[in-house]
This record gives sequence, structure tokens and C-alpha cells, in this order.
Amino acid sequence: MKIFLLTRTDIERQLLRAKNYEKSDNETKEVGICPVVELLELCEAVKKNKTKLELNQFRSGMQTLLDGSISRGEIITVNLDQSCLTNSLFDRDEENVIDLWLPAANNLIAPSHSIRRLLLRPSDQTWWDGEIYAEAEAIYVTGEPRTNG
Repeated sequence: MKIFLLTRTDIERQLLRAKNYEKSDNETKEVGICPVVELLELCEAVKKNKTKLELNQFRSGMQTLLDGSISRGEIITVNLDQSCLTNSLFDRDEENVIDLWLPAANNLIAPSHSIRRLLLRPSDQTWWDGEIYAEAEAIYVTGEPRTNG
């Protein structure tokens, strides 16, 4: 199974073409990981008219994705719940908390990227490896998101 990162731009593109994603023969050969911050940023951009999407397109496209790719497990939205926050925010020595995890406690990056780091940090609680985290770092450290065709 191929796992890849979905950026805000990737999701926007899928919403613009949402009617084409209702049916799929993917059979979960590929899974896109979408940090919830990507959806929040896209929603904000739609509200401020800073995207090609109009609010109605966003709503109907999200419903199509929810009923299609998301329900089939082709897109996984990663949320920052208590468990994720607890597992990602701290460096540990076995079960003991040692310190805050410095990459997320960095005041030189945008808060949204701190959230991405917390969401995508690989651990024994996640099913993806460090490649997804490294890809997000490569994209967002430069501030220029790339897109998946």
C-alpha cells in the first residue's frame, strides 16, 4: 500500500473535481494522509475568497469525499485528539516524560506547522513511517506546498 501526504492544495484540487471521485477502483492501494490542519486552512481560505473554490463547491465536494474516498479509507484525516497530543508533544524515556518535543515547541514556525508536526510525528501509535513526516517538513519548511498530481 502506498501512503502519501495530502496538502491543502491537493484537497482543493480534489474538491474541484469531486464529482470524479464518487466511484473508485483503487481498492485502497493508495492512502492519502490529510492532517486536519489542511482542511481548516482550506476552509479559512474559502471563507476569505482566497481560493478557486466557492463555499457551495466546498460543501458539496466535502460531502462527495466523505461519502466516497474518505468512507472507503482512501483518505485518512488525522486529528489532534488527546491521545495524539499526549503521544506527540513530549519526549519520553520508556513511560516517563523527559521534556517537550522541541520540533513542535519551536517558536520559529507557524502554529499550523507545529500542529502538522504533532499530527504526523511517527510513533508506536501511528501506522505510517517517518517518510510522511519528512515530506511535510520538506514542503512546509520552505513555505511552498507541493501538490500530488
